Amino acid sequence: MPTEIRYCCDGINPSRDFTAGGHLVAQRLIHERSNMPHLVLCDDAGVLVEGRDITDGQGCEFNDGHHGWDRPQLSAWSAVRFLLQHTDLTPAPARQ
Repeated sequence: MPTEIRYCCDGINPSRDFTAGGHLVAQRLIHERSNMPHLVLCDDAGVLVEGRDITDGQGCEFNDGHHGWDRPQLSAWSAVRFLLQHTDLTPAPARQ
């Protein structure tokens, strides 16, 4: 007898990575809007800094001017995602 096989999806876990250009935008937002403008996310080429925590354990204090981070550690990768998830990166239409 044939056996019935059922396929299903238990969920979708989206993940988004950003380019070096996105990292530089996030760095600019840190300087312009956050309460921790001294944080360094990346170098001048947009390469993220290494390490699990860029806030020395003060991640819960970090905010982007509107939203607060709720964990004690904040990595550069997480900071980029956090900052850019609320930012419209759509280019402005060219003027004619």
